[in-house]
Amino acid sequence: MSLSQWADVAVVFLAIQAFILMLAPLVLFYFLIRGMNMAGGALPRYIKRAQSLTRTVRDRTDQASEKIAAPLLKMRKGGARVETAVRSFSTEVGETIYGDRGAIQTGVSGTGGDEIGTTNRDAS
Repeated sequence: MSLSQWADVAVVFLAIQAFILMLAPLVLFYFLIRGMNMAGGALPRYIKRAQSLTRTVRDRTDQASEKIAAPLLKMRKGGARVETAVRSFSTEVGETIYGDRGAIQTGVSGTGGDEIGTTNRDAS
């Protein structure tokens, strides 16, 4: 046998190997597609059940979190009311003692308001 005949045999042998190697993934994909088609018919029913279950879990979680958070929010709201009342009271006391709100200027150089309790208006 000559070298060209051995080359032809090698090409045929490699072609058979390539065909066999490509046949395995082809069969695998065929059965995967068949399985997906079979599952596609039964799957929507289970998906609806799962969706209903997750909706129930979400609703119950929301209810529980609202029950837990309600007293904390109520206390925070009350604290904010107290804080607002204290600020309002302290502002009224400050205005009574120092006069106009915002008339106090401290540490402004060159304007004559270098002392606490003095204003720019007093210096001019």
